[in-house]
Amino acid sequence: MKIAYPTWMTKCDPAEIKEAYEEATVDCYGDEQASGLVDMAIQELAVHFPAIVLGQRVEVVGASPARNAAWGVDLIVETGKKQFAISASSVELREPFPVGHLYLAALLVWHSKM
Repeated sequence: MKIAYPTWMTKCDPAEIKEAYEEATVDCYGDEQASGLVDMAIQELAVHFPAIVLGQRVEVVGASPARNAAWGVDLIVETGKKQFAISASSVELREPFPVGHLYLAALLVWHSKM
């Protein structure tokens, strides 16, 4: 299944995404590449940043391995006093992008090629 890139990714430099991919997957083969990308996206993404989900402003307060998709990342978003997990591919990051966003972009590019 191909996923559509979130709009924020059109503002990312493809060369920087490729560099993040290569850093996350160095010495990885097969499924290890996905694991490396997921781990780097979760470790390097500086959480507590504003984003948009379904047109609503939210705050991203965490990240975890996806519960409902193989080799994905769920972002934990907060709106009001409620928190919920949503696939990173469904979240629109806002500028300025948080530290580590390129690893998330690299994972989404990798996923789109599966």
